[in-house]
Amino acid sequence: MAVVPKVIPEVRPQAGPTVFQNVPTTGAEFGVRGAQQTQAFGKTLQAEGEKFFKQEEAKRKVAKKLQNRKEAVSRADILTQYNTDAEKLFRTTDSQEDFSREDTKVGFGVQLAELRKNSMASFQGSPEGRFILDERLAKAEGQFVGRSVEKSTSIEQAKVERVIGGHISDGVRVVSGNPSLLDAQITETLKLAQQDFGAFDPKQELAFNRVIPATLANAAISAYTIKGQFDKAKEVLTRPDISVALGPKRQQQLFDKIGTAEAAIVKATAEARNKDVKGIPRDIFNKLPEADQREIMELDEDEGRMLTPEETEAAGFDEGTLVFQKEGSAPKVVQKPGVDLAEEEARSRVKERGKLQARRSNVESILRAAGVASLAEGGAPIFAGEEGKGSASEDTRSVARLMQASRRLLAAGQTALANSLLSQARFVVENSPDIQLQKDLNKPVSRQLAAEMGVPAGTTLGEVA
Repeated sequence: MAVVPKVIPEVRPQAGPTVFQNVPTTGAEFGVRGAQQTQAFGKTLQAEGEKFFKQEEAKRKVAKKLQNRKEAVSRADILTQYNTDAEKLFRTTDSQEDFSREDTKVGFGVQLAELRKNSMASFQGSPEGRFILDERLAKAEGQFVGRSVEKSTSIEQAKVERVIGGHISDGVRVVSGNPSLLDAQITETLKLAQQDFGAFDPKQELAFNRVIPATLANAAISAYTIKGQFDKAKEVLTRPDISVALGPKRQQQLFDKIGTAEAAIVKATAEARNKDVKGIPRDIFNKLPEADQREIMELDEDEGRMLTPEETEAAGFDEGTLVFQKEGSAPKVVQKPGVDLAEEEARSRVKERGKLQARRSNVESILRAAGVASLAEGGAPIFAGEEGKGSASEDTRSVARLMQASRRLLAAGQTALANSLLSQARFVVENSPDIQLQKDLNKPVSRQLAAEMGVPAGTTLGEVA
């Protein structure tokens, strides 16, 4: 605003008598004084003008600040409403339409532009404020457009992933049935997947190029493990290309899985070996892993011995009774005097038969699940044996068949069913009188007793009975 100088009133001389003072002065002095007065007046006038200008400038700044604050609040409200409406539009479009379709993306962009136009129209402010708002709305609009593109890419990738996943599943089914086809299936599945890789970035393509071999190799290793072909499983697992695809962590997990399966078969073999009884030839274990490495357990002296006639009589038993005793255990009658062993066995079998029959139905159902012949079915015997001394009894044949079925289940990876059959076999062994008697008679006499009786070391109780 222009500064208007104050009007200085004209000072007119007053009418009246002129009084002349007797003041000595000169014309020069009068001129200096007038100049000083004029200069002082000018300074006063300038100071007043500057003061007025500063006051007006301060008022202008305050008004501008208030206007800016008002516009900032208005812009914030408009931006908030725009983001709310745009978010609602995005969610509605995502739930009702498919962002992977080009027409959906175009329609969404048009609606965003319309929202932006309406938001600008609602702003009442300075040109500078409109420029700021338009810039911020453009940035917000770009973010929502970016989200729609990301959503579109994600949907497209998901569709392709489902297709590739189907290729992988087909390959897994083939390899699980025939693990020797692993390399052919890896090549075929990768070829099919790479035809669809246009929807992915390089990192995702690299991930699929590792996932496919790893997944199919995992299926092959599991198939070999179930079949008991542990060497082939380890051969696949240690291949350089498979090692890289699986990674060290998964590779170690599969090594542990193979080791667990091997340990299960070794344990089952050991349990079956420990339950070995007279009448079951040892070649029944020939098909079990590492059969040639089994050790035949010998009975130590402290495992028990037959009592001498004197010890038998001192223990209160009738003369002629055969008594066996373990260290720290009560003596056990092996044979009573004057009683035929066959008759004793027959009575014991009748007594315990009901207990064994109670489990028969359960055993039969497990055998059917294992695909093994029923215990009651006829046909060729499990092993050859002559009738009479040393021939297998009905219970020992049942135990042999149960162990054969357990071996088949272990090879098929059905550890739970295999353990159940071993449990049934153990029950038969522990509750069958003829098996228990045969086990006792098959134990070697102590070295001391063998020397006293004049028989070779390793002679069994049955041989001296």
